[in-house]
Amino acid sequence: MSMDGIELNDYTLTVNGDFTQEDGRMYVDGGTLYITGDYTIATDGYIEMSVPGSNVVVGGDFTTNSGAPCGNYSGYNYYLYGTLSVGGNVYQNNETVNNFYLSSTNLKFVGTGLHTISSVNADTDIQNVYLDEGAQLKLDGEFSWISLAEDTELVNDSIMSMDVMYLDGYTLTVNGDFTQEDG
Repeated sequence: MSMDGIELNDYTLTVNGDFTQEDGRMYVDGGTLYITGDYTIATDGYIEMSVPGSNVVVGGDFTTNSGAPCGNYSGYNYYLYGTLSVGGNVYQNNETVNNFYLSSTNLKFVGTGLHTISSVNADTDIQNVYLDEGAQLKLDGEFSWISLAEDTELVNDSIMSMDVMYLDGYTLTVNGDFTQEDG
């Protein structure tokens, strides 16, 4: 979908099926965006979750190819408040500096089974990772920072580059091979 922008303004928008945001801004603004399938943000699209209570719920995979960096500026991705809930995997596929920086936004994986966070950008920063009971996490690629928000089971058979993994008093159980190249 090509657009200048959508502002939810405390309302709910439901998309049945997959949604590809080709360009423009998705301003969640305290509202809720429900997507029953996959949500893909293309190179010219960006999202703002800058108001408390902002929620994005994705039944499938969340993929960001956004070329916009993160920050509190017009035309930037801005993940400050709320929760990004994902039923599948998270893919960060753009090397733009700081384009996927979940500072105070919670990342919650919904459903049991294996969920993957894959990143091609060493500036990817994800804080407050939650998993439903019985879920497992796989990290793949490059990260700046990962912060757990609960005890987590990590299944990993790949080499990872990461500056910091912050356990914050929680337990990280690693099943499989885990190699951290940096940090």
